[in-house]
Amino acid sequence: MAASVNLTQELKNLQDKKNTLEQAIKIASSLEKLNQGLKAVILMGKPASGISKKSLENIEELDDKTKILSSFKLKEILARLEKTVHKKLTLIIEIAGMDEKLDAEDNGAADLSQEEIDIILHEYLKSAQTAVALKVILRARGEVTRPTVLSLPSGVIKEQLAAVDAREKDCRLKVKAEMHDLIVDTEVVLSREDLPDELREIIEITRVSLEMNLQHIKEGKNINDMPVTIESIEIGSDKSRRVQSKTKGQKNKIEKIKKIYYKKTHKKPQSGFFQKLWRWVTTPPSVGWNDIDVDTRDEDD
Repeated sequence: MAASVNLTQELKNLQDKKNTLEQAIKIASSLEKLNQGLKAVILMGKPASGISKKSLENIEELDDKTKILSSFKLKEILARLEKTVHKKLTLIIEIAGMDEKLDAEDNGAADLSQEEIDIILHEYLKSAQTAVALKVILRARGEVTRPTVLSLPSGVIKEQLAAVDAREKDCRLKVKAEMHDLIVDTEVVLSREDLPDELREIIEITRVSLEMNLQHIKEGKNINDMPVTIESIEIGSDKSRRVQSKTKGQKNKIEKIKKIYYKKTHKKPQSGFFQKLWRWVTTPPSVGWNDIDVDTRDEDD
């Protein structure tokens, strides 16, 4: 590349594209939470015995402290979660219906900011998914749980879910395209012969991080579980050059990122816990919890 090309301007262009990508990821992340939250709500309206193994894939495993609580205590927690989900469902549907404003500066229901919407969606998703998990574990213990009475008809929820699902798919395509373009631009900068070594290391880390994230998304995995958060990816501005030049071990950072990605993509299923629960709820009542063996091999859904 000709040395006459202004490096400072190239770095500014990279940063501008990174900012655009970051905003696209935030929108996709919000839609992803909204999508999963609505799916969890629909599951809450079903009998525990009607919750399939496939539907448990995106639900986080309960922590060990929660698992050992008495059934009475779990039912108390479930009741509180159901109340929360019931109370905020209208707001969630309103946000879903206003999803075209998620990319505006002042967005969402009741003049909520993007950050406020994201917090609401995160908390709602956690509440709904935890409620589903509690229903399954209570059913596994032989306890009777009833479908949650929702504040809106299931048809309304499913209609909004379909719209959110379509919008999320579009946003994922946009994120992939913008991420690919940014990777290409980093490679152009890396081709400069006059690129300082410390800056080359930063840009190389950026390129590797983006490539891992892009592969993650191409595999259909959650935006919120990307190997490297977009906020932590540095482009290499003059400010970051000064900071990074004082930091040792930059070359090892790339390998560290790769190791983190490997662990995330090769981790075992959730210790077989939900697999065992699913087997339990689909077996006759006479089969005991301790009679269920967990096979870590993949099974058909």
